[in-house]
Amino acid sequence: DTLCMLTDSISFNETDNLFEVDCDIIILENDSLKIFPGETIKFLSYIGLPSNIKHTVIIYGILSAIGTDSKNIFLGDPICTFSAGHKWNGLKFYNTNDVGDCILQYCNIIGASDDKLGQESAIYCENSSIIVDHCSISYLSSGEMFGGCYAVGLVGQSYPIISYTTFKKI
Repeated sequence: DTLCMLTDSISFNETDNLFEVDCDIIILENDSLKIFPGETIKFLSYIGLPSNIKHTVIIYGILSAIGTDSKNIFLGDPICTFSAGHKWNGLKFYNTNDVGDCILQYCNIIGASDDKLGQESAIYCENSSIIVDHCSISYLSSGEMFGGCYAVGLVGQSYPIISYTTFKKI
């Protein structure tokens, strides 16, 4: 089934294989979302507005983003810089402890920033064990009193498997 229908908040540019997202994406406990090789998910945010205008992918179910060496998946704006728009609040995994259900492979996670909720990570896992393989995580640091944004945040019974992944603070 199609989990995300194209709406005014989610549009698709077939030429660039680009989804522009102007809303949160929530994957419920019994649902799954698959992102295909070569796709880009660009989150729209607005400079000068509060951080809660930045969008988040919240996962209670299954996220499968499996790219290839020649067709990476981009989550975030591929040309994101700290001062540019199109920042987002990253991937938030909750209670997804079955290892292997949630996979990020050959993904470029770009421009995730502080959400001011204490979950300041490009990837946040709460009682979640995900697989991150052959990925690049470029995250933003806000310099706020909580220490800004981190690449991976773990809470509770979270045991991710992270391999062949690079981390870069923008």
